[in-house]
Amino acid sequence: MPVALVSDLKIGEIILIADIGGGTGDFVPYRVVKCTRSDFKLEQAGAATGSLCGSQLVNVNFLTHLENKAGKDDDPSLSFDQRCENLGRSKLDVFELANNGFEAIKKEFVPRSIIPRYVNIPGVPGNATSKWEVEITSNLMTYFYQPVVDDIFSNILSMLKENKSTKQIVVVGGMRKSELFMSQMTAKYGNKYKIKGDVGFQERSTHVVAQGAHLHYDNIETQTQEPDGYFGVAQDQEFDEDLHADVIIGRNARRTRSQKQIYFYPNHTFESFGKRKVRRRWFPINDKKEAVWKRLTVHPTDEYISRQVWWTSQKMKDGDRMLTEDGKQVMEHILEWGDVTQRCLDWKALGFEYSYFERSKLESKQVREAEKASIEDGEFEREESDDEGNEDNGDFEMGLSNGHSTIQTAKDEENGEDEAEPVVPTRSPDEIYALTSAEEEDIGGPPEVDFMEIEANEGRDVVGYTDDGRYGASIAVYVIWTKLTIEPQGANVNVKWFVAKPGEEPYDDEGNPNPRIMDIQGVGHEGVIELLDTKFSPYARD
Repeated sequence: MPVALVSDLKIGEIILIADIGGGTGDFVPYRVVKCTRSDFKLEQAGAATGSLCGSQLVNVNFLTHLENKAGKDDDPSLSFDQRCENLGRSKLDVFELANNGFEAIKKEFVPRSIIPRYVNIPGVPGNATSKWEVEITSNLMTYFYQPVVDDIFSNILSMLKENKSTKQIVVVGGMRKSELFMSQMTAKYGNKYKIKGDVGFQERSTHVVAQGAHLHYDNIETQTQEPDGYFGVAQDQEFDEDLHADVIIGRNARRTRSQKQIYFYPNHTFESFGKRKVRRRWFPINDKKEAVWKRLTVHPTDEYISRQVWWTSQKMKDGDRMLTEDGKQVMEHILEWGDVTQRCLDWKALGFEYSYFERSKLESKQVREAEKASIEDGEFEREESDDEGNEDNGDFEMGLSNGHSTIQTAKDEENGEDEAEPVVPTRSPDEIYALTSAEEEDIGGPPEVDFMEIEANEGRDVVGYTDDGRYGASIAVYVIWTKLTIEPQGANVNVKWFVAKPGEEPYDDEGNPNPRIMDIQGVGHEGVIELLDTKFSPYARD
């Protein structure tokens, strides 16, 4: 037990805990109720408060500066968008690389240093700019920090006015490692209060709505509360009559055995590849589980993957509705927990490539319309023969690795007679072939294709065609798995990203980890993302 801390305090005095992490700052007063060498006990002395004033806000200030001002000194003619274009990178990619470089500088920053540091943003090989160097001086770093520090001090001052018996301010969370912040903290409050930034205690959060960290020693007790909130993510789920009865029209009406048809509220359901899906349902992530896995199917044209965690004070179970009756917005008691976390996708770095092909002897417009119809209306059967008497040769390859489709010859009734539409030419395997590098060069590089989704055997594949229908491309839709781990008492939510082929699950039938689920790491992604390193207070935005 830290004897010095006990000797500094008396029964009835207040310790203010300032838990300032990456996303938020949480401020909680604790009163000393027992204070002996063998027994030290604290209880919460008043209402907690919190606001968005964590260390990540310093990064946000840097990125805002980067987009609006940086680079104008060395070349005022270049806008931020032009910089990104010259680097051969998307804005999201540039932001991610810049943020990573800035974070490394921020951790080592020493106030009043006369030596500037640089954030290096590398360009893609072969582009106009090999790298973008952004200078970070001591004054500029202080400029990024100061609004965040001022917000923290405003919260601390408010708590001190309400708790006049405060004797110590204990800073926990990532901000306590900042020499700039702790030096300003000592200068502002050190004459009247004892400031402790690292006293060797274990940080532990027991109240998810701005209740802060509590001191925990071998023989010190704290009066704590159980976590008062529930965490989850939103997901579209396959319809289950027992789980999603609320989306059935007339669900309370008694149906006879002959009444098998079920009618759904359109704002809450949709059809996907012949299956009824229910929109935005609750999927809990802190339901007494160590971790949960969430599947996210991504399209090859997607530039990034994202994840949003939600919080509610009301207990919700798996499959509960998150949307209002009209299906237009999330219900009021369900609040965003922090910001949406996004990560850029680099399919080439992940080892996935497009397979381009040419379609010959096709009336492309008719083929395209018929294929879209086959997707929207379900799988059709073709006539056994066409108007010229040619025999059907069965299902034909669509350029997909594991998917087939068929086309139906439709008949319209015109002037009282059935008149067959022109038969859409079919494709045989020898009419589709992968383009070689030389052939790509002849047509000016890989064709620009418009992708559309087609269901395959396991998971989905994607096929796309050029506007004229002559060229196409296909690629498997790989699955991104996110592993969400919520730390004890809801302190942090950690997200780890994995990639897998369609049909692969995180665990096998015996519950063992699947080695074919690949950790996305070392390819421009962070393997573990700290979504929030402290609690997020929904009330802070009032």
